[in-house]
Amino acid sequence: MQSSALRASANADVPPPPGVRLALAGASLFALALLFFFGDRTLRPSIRGFALPARALAGAPATASYDLGGLGGGRYSVRFGNVVVESGNVATGRGSFTFPTSVRPGAYRVTLAASGPLGSDARSLYLRTSAQVALGPPAIQQLSVDPGVAVSGSPVAVRYATNAESGSVALFGAGGIALERAPYNRTGVSMMLAPPVAAPTQYEVTLDVKNGNDAGSASVGLLVIPQALATPEPAPSVPQGMLTAGELLRLPDHAVAGGTFAVQLLAHPSDLTISLVNPTGTTVSSEPVSATAASVQMLAPQGAMDERYLVVAKFTSGTADQVLIAPIVIYSR
Repeated sequence: MQSSALRASANADVPPPPGVRLALAGASLFALALLFFFGDRTLRPSIRGFALPARALAGAPATASYDLGGLGGGRYSVRFGNVVVESGNVATGRGSFTFPTSVRPGAYRVTLAASGPLGSDARSLYLRTSAQVALGPPAIQQLSVDPGVAVSGSPVAVRYATNAESGSVALFGAGGIALERAPYNRTGVSMMLAPPVAAPTQYEVTLDVKNGNDAGSASVGLLVIPQALATPEPAPSVPQGMLTAGELLRLPDHAVAGGTFAVQLLAHPSDLTISLVNPTGTTVSSEPVSATAASVQMLAPQGAMDERYLVVAKFTSGTADQVLIAPIVIYSR
């Protein structure tokens, strides 16, 4: 028994062979290298995601979302100007935090920082708040169509007065089917075309408006007649030797705001000047025309919003000055 214990004790004190020691040392170094290479990337604190709305209403709470990785934790701070108005701790992983904003509009700087034993990371985002405007329920003070009796295929102006922030205009036929829609304009005028008909047909033009979650609606009737039933207006009497608008000018019935349109000249009177006049009667452009010009290129105003403009020609006919007028509708883009 004593000899067996002595042999066991002697074997315990014998070091491992050199090859085994080298293998164990290599395995330890490899494990440390793996920990340094991979652990540094997966365990180092990092902000993998951070999002915040760029704008919000003053006085309303704002929410930021984040995704933190690595060992450790995070902390956020909210600055309004130079003052920290909110701060707190956040855990690793995905989450969010909400902070209040002042009723006074301004800019906020929101900073998120992650830290731990293997390092740190930080990121900042900005939020700008604007004043809240109480719009109230929308009200439609006026709604009409011009003309009230339209010829098939002709333009129709839908005119309205409302305090609405947004809306839409639609033309409805039988069965409540929307045949055409037109954009809502703050100018109070939307343009659409009367649908093709073979017999006089009654339609309904509806204006739907919204202010936030509040909505309103109003409708007006529109009678459309076929072109064959349209009664031409009697031509005004023109003194002998004087021109009519149709004998001098030829232009499209509509143009697009910001683009150009051509006014063709069918005659060449003396001292001819072509002008474009807006719906308020203001001349927006005017230029003299040479006696040999076949046409004039005119610019449709950039800010026109589905409005009726007038092309005005002034010239000398014989011994008298003459003014001719031709309409054109300029649609917004």
